[in-house]
Amino acid sequence: MKAKIEIYNYVAAFLLLLSAWLFVCLQPVYGAEDTINGNEDPYFKNRTKAQITERWESSKIQKRDSIYEEGKEPSFTAPYSGGVVKQEVLDNVLNNLNYYRWLIGSPEVTRKPIQRQDLQDAVVLQILSLNAGNPLTHWISEYYEKPADMSQEFYDSGNEADHNIISTYYYTSAVSGFFGESYFTYTAGHRTALLSPNVSRADFGLGEVTYGSTGGSSSQYDVMEPDFAAYPAPGYFPAQDFASASDWDIYLNQTFFSDQFDQAVTGTITCLDTNQTWTYSEEKGNLANGGSGFHLKAPEKSFTNYEVLWSSVFVTLMAKKYRFMQFELDMVFDTH
Repeated sequence: MKAKIEIYNYVAAFLLLLSAWLFVCLQPVYGAEDTINGNEDPYFKNRTKAQITERWESSKIQKRDSIYEEGKEPSFTAPYSGGVVKQEVLDNVLNNLNYYRWLIGSPEVTRKPIQRQDLQDAVVLQILSLNAGNPLTHWISEYYEKPADMSQEFYDSGNEADHNIISTYYYTSAVSGFFGESYFTYTAGHRTALLSPNVSRADFGLGEVTYGSTGGSSSQYDVMEPDFAAYPAPGYFPAQDFASASDWDIYLNQTFFSDQFDQAVTGTITCLDTNQTWTYSEEKGNLANGGSGFHLKAPEKSFTNYEVLWSSVFVTLMAKKYRFMQFELDMVFDTH
């Protein structure tokens, strides 16, 4: 009996040593193949200034005498109405959004925006509330009571409109107006809700304020070309589209990377003209994990020649097997 116990102990010890040996041997060796240089990604590297300019010219917001269908303008007195925005205006706004998504590396939103009467009603209700001296808010009923001559149906439609974006931007800034926001000083959630790779639909309520309703689908990652999207992006990036005082973001292509990481993400920004360096981490309070992306607080000075390095250990999916991988980005930005 004692001999059997000793044999079992030897077998158990052998299996334990074998497991430890296999664990060490199967760990990946980090090297050049585990480094992603954004400047060498064909999606960004092969893009020219002329291509960016051409894309911008074909997608910029067109100024119009009226964005509403004739005879269907909004009414701010009884009978109240949110009006009906021309479909060509909604399509123009989506095309403008897709320009910015293309610029940072996110796949385009192919679903056409639909007429959302609740969003248009919300625009009118929000303007009435603002004119009454109330702040811009997602929860209008907390500040603005229904006027006696307003139908309950209209009030509920605007107050309960399903949305995740709101601003006092006019329709010409319905997309770009959100880029100056910052996670650390206000919120970059609006910009993320527009530019995150997984966004698959975007509807808008337009007027003197802007409402937006976006939603995502994991299938968007199946058609995403680069391994990541970034604001600002590698390569040529127009200065007019770069809010230098706002967050710098990166969104991982989850076809290759999960949104889980095994050690704290760190970041470094270096000014190539002066070699001044800024370091980032969650511990320092200047880097945040926004769920679908990571946000770096903007450097304290403005410059146009950058190098950015992000580091972490991510779980990556390759050949349906998980393995650990060192993920780094080395990005140089040229805004000229």
